[in-house]
Amino acid sequence: MLMYVLMGVLSVWVLLVSFFLFRIKRHYDKLIKTTGKERIDDILETILTQGASTKNEVKMIRKEIEILKEQSVHVFQKVGFKRFSAFEKSMGEQSFVIAMLDGKDNGIVINFIYTHDGLRAYAKKVTGAKGVEHVLSKEEETAVKEAHGHS
Repeated sequence: MLMYVLMGVLSVWVLLVSFFLFRIKRHYDKLIKTTGKERIDDILETILTQGASTKNEVKMIRKEIEILKEQSVHVFQKVGFKRFSAFEKSMGEQSFVIAMLDGKDNGIVINFIYTHDGLRAYAKKVTGAKGVEHVLSKEEETAVKEAHGHS
């Protein structure tokens, strides 16, 4: 009777060990197939090399993102628009101003004034949301404030 119990326990033990050995072998075969290596130290070396390579790629990508962030400050990011009547409501609000600013509120204001003779366009330089060489009209200031508000 004791012999049957020992044989049963031993059989269960062999089945459990076989099950775990099969799982380990399957995992090992998957590693060999994925890495193309047959020795465990070669497999680990491949994994470590790939990890270092990935780390270097992430570092390079972060540098590139920082460069792009610095460069994007100098691209027009904010736009303001204001319609107005250039001649006291005699022609309606056909004139308009467009303000285009970068990330540091530098850029230009373009004023399109509609007259009986045609359309006139004027541009002014803007630095720090203020007119530089010329004073901004109230419509131009409104367009700059609208653009500035899009921060």
